[in-house]
Amino acid sequence: MNTGKNMNKSMIPDELVPLMDDFGRLLRLHVPHLVHGLYLQGSIALGGYQSMKSDIDFIVVLNQAVVDEEDNAKITAIHEELHVMHPFHLAVEGLYTSLSHLSKKAEPAGETFPRLTHGGKKSLHTGYVDATSAWIMRDHGIAVFGPEASELDIVVEWDEIRAAMNYNLNVYWAGKAARAELYMDEEWIDFAVLTLARIVYTMEHRSMITKLEAGHYLLQQQEQSRWHRVLREAVQIRSGGGAEGTLFNTDLERAQEVQQFVLTTIAECNAKYHF
Repeated sequence: MNTGKNMNKSMIPDELVPLMDDFGRLLRLHVPHLVHGLYLQGSIALGGYQSMKSDIDFIVVLNQAVVDEEDNAKITAIHEELHVMHPFHLAVEGLYTSLSHLSKKAEPAGETFPRLTHGGKKSLHTGYVDATSAWIMRDHGIAVFGPEASELDIVVEWDEIRAAMNYNLNVYWAGKAARAELYMDEEWIDFAVLTLARIVYTMEHRSMITKLEAGHYLLQQQEQSRWHRVLREAVQIRSGGGAEGTLFNTDLERAQEVQQFVLTTIAECNAKYHF
């Protein structure tokens, strides 16, 4: 077991420190032979965490490339205990991996590694981490315990990020673009506009920032464009300013404009980046 350093509490939102304390303690208590380190990535690592809105994205790094049924049962029990102890565990999203998976040296061994969604829905995966999560963890990951993320041999190439952005645009968002009714919901406006803004920023700068930062970035770039109002609306919603009122005359007008922003951004990215 790598006992590592103490948690850098200054980098973790105060309300999440008790959860992270107990998460690390239970891992080291129940699977000390397995655990190498516990890390936070996603919005927390990027400095964009919003209470009751953001996911709590974690990655647990293990020392071996296969997890057996007994250890999986112990990991399940850990999260069941955390679920009872901490309301914020409902927002936990993350997965378990190994050092050899992060370095892309693991041999295929089936789906033996736990993955958690919504704090408790557990499934199994191969141990490989998606490119976006690996990129954020490599560059920004916060060690709750264990060596710093920058000290891990995390192998992720730009071509993998490019492929992930292509999939997000041309599979996920292309599938949502035709559904204007989605954008009658403020959460979908925030999610769609600012996620696409972050994709644009990522492709242009080969780095990742928060969705809100990406919204502000695109606002500056498109101050005189048709999409300025759509971007301001999404930033206002994300910042908690929705109570100030919409910038559109009707919800339908807003939904249609968001839909057009999604369609146009997909088309422009495909043309510019040759997806």
